[in-house]
Amino acid sequence: MEKVIIKLENIKKSYGDKNIIKNLNLEIYEGEILTFLGPSGCGKTTILRMISGLEDATSGKIYLDGKDMTGVEAKDREINTIFQSYALFPHMNVYDNIAFGLKMKKVPKEEIAKKVKEMLGLVKLTGYEKRKPSELSGGEQQRVAIARALINNPKVLLLDEPLSALDKKLKKQMRIELKELQQKLGITFIYVTHDQSEALSLSNRIMLMHNGKIVELTTPKDLYEHPKTKFAADFIGDANIFSGKILNVKDTLAEVLINADFKIVINNDNFKENDKVTIVIRPENIKLVTKDKDYNTYNIKIKSSIYDGAYYTVIAKMETNKELKILLPKDKYELLKDKDMLKVHFSFEDMVIIKGER
Repeated sequence: MEKVIIKLENIKKSYGDKNIIKNLNLEIYEGEILTFLGPSGCGKTTILRMISGLEDATSGKIYLDGKDMTGVEAKDREINTIFQSYALFPHMNVYDNIAFGLKMKKVPKEEIAKKVKEMLGLVKLTGYEKRKPSELSGGEQQRVAIARALINNPKVLLLDEPLSALDKKLKKQMRIELKELQQKLGITFIYVTHDQSEALSLSNRIMLMHNGKIVELTTPKDLYEHPKTKFAADFIGDANIFSGKILNVKDTLAEVLINADFKIVINNDNFKENDKVTIVIRPENIKLVTKDKDYNTYNIKIKSSIYDGAYYTVIAKMETNKELKILLPKDKYELLKDKDMLKVHFSFEDMVIIKGER
């Protein structure tokens, strides 16, 4: 059984009469990377600040390794935070920035020197000791911030949008480095972002939030491939989303009416007529076919496309005037782009069906 390192119990947070966090319960496991994901203003950073001790919950309790943190100041919690701005001391060199926490604890100089050397090696900055933050790249400043946070050997590391200031290529590199570092040290990382690609690539689990509540809490793979809510399907990755109601049910199949002239056949999962459903199909799962299948074959016309190296994201128009997003390998798109009309097929196994109006 996995050990719970942080537990949030009936947490509420309000500012005046505005409720930001609404009765949140959460268990975070030792050694995992848990990402808080969601749109701006959903409460991600507020939760992070309450865990760190920078803010108090309006009600509820937070436990760290089984101990109630109520009234425990941020400096006395075995938790460190890496902020979006890195918050490095501009007048200090790399060595002094990393050593700062140990100096405050009055750790002997020899031990500080040894630990700073270890940290510099860990974050690949050996030889940078005398440089000031202004002499470092964004990625190097990020590594200094990580080393400064880790040198105190915290039980939990909080990362608040730590890669947002970096360019796309450096972000990808730092994601890999962060994951490798976490796996090497085994420290629990709680990561806050609104960037879905960061969440998918880094996390063991993702907590997707909306309006101060947990929408879904699961693995990246499950969240992407089997979303349980329309919000999750729409927020994570690209998706073709069709909402409708069950028109009729026959044995193992059910027909969904999307609008007057558009129907989709799905597997029957104990549906009844007029049940509301949402159908989710990822762009990479839409299949091009040369002839009609028994069900769910539609004529489309390519409207526009976006080139992305090995793939094209194609925007197509269906005969029902619905738009469809399709991901095609470069070679396949090049063969088809000049055709007036194409056929697509929605297979049962590639459709995610969400019951009701979630």
